[in-house]
Amino acid sequence: MIAVQGAWALPSISGTLPELESGQSLKRLGFVNVSKFDRVRGGGGGGGGSSVRLLSLKPIKAMEESTASAVNDSATISCKSIRQSSTFGKSTNVMWHKSSVDKLDREKLLQQKGCVIWITGLSGSGKSTLACALSHSLHSRGRLTYILDGDNCRHGLNCNLSFKAEDRAENIRRIGEVAKLFADAGVICIASLISPYRKDRDACRSLLPEGDFIEVFMDVPLEVCEARDSKGLYKLARAGKIKGFTGIDDPYEPPLNCEIVLQQKGKNSGSPCDLAETVTSYLDAKGYLQA
Repeated sequence: MIAVQGAWALPSISGTLPELESGQSLKRLGFVNVSKFDRVRGGGGGGGGSSVRLLSLKPIKAMEESTASAVNDSATISCKSIRQSSTFGKSTNVMWHKSSVDKLDREKLLQQKGCVIWITGLSGSGKSTLACALSHSLHSRGRLTYILDGDNCRHGLNCNLSFKAEDRAENIRRIGEVAKLFADAGVICIASLISPYRKDRDACRSLLPEGDFIEVFMDVPLEVCEARDSKGLYKLARAGKIKGFTGIDDPYEPPLNCEIVLQQKGKNSGSPCDLAETVTSYLDAKGYLQA
């Protein structure tokens, strides 16, 4: 790794105007940035011609180190790496590099706290609708959000995964890892996907600090979801054309200790805006809408 070592004091350098303006002497000296020249007439060389004196130089010294720092005025920027190599899954000899700008710095910049809002429930329970309403509500308050929708992620990140049990688990794991990165960036990440098994949701919860994983359960009866059937998937599942469909021939495990439960029963269902306001109020009360 090539590191940039900070600027240091050097004596002033003088030369003839054509030579300095052409940059030839600067190249020989190794300077890459010249911020200002001072034109001096009748210099001490006796020639009476014009010369220039370099007032400000920012030399760069290259060093091969694993720790890099650059000093600019009073600001110091550093990046440090943990020296010990580790193995994670199939990745060997990997090291974690810690940045001098951390989550708290990013949250201060955004004036909010990063977290993951994990919306789970049966197909047709209104997860995506709530995610969009919630994102719109928070955006109108000047808060930065991003939605990780289950179907959307299967268009790219998870397009190589099927709906078999092991692939569904991997689908959730990947989205959980991406959601963690968004939260670390200070963004309020809204993950919207069926995620039918508790162990998979709990694994995603374990990736984040205590309190930063907010599980929202769309508690909507199967018959209500099936009556909506906006994608026509229940009809296909009942006809045996889709195997392993959650709620039909594959189980859904409701959360046992989630942060928010949104119940919808027939005509008593709240509007998406009302449901979004419930989640927004929770975030506000927990301090996530201010740094």
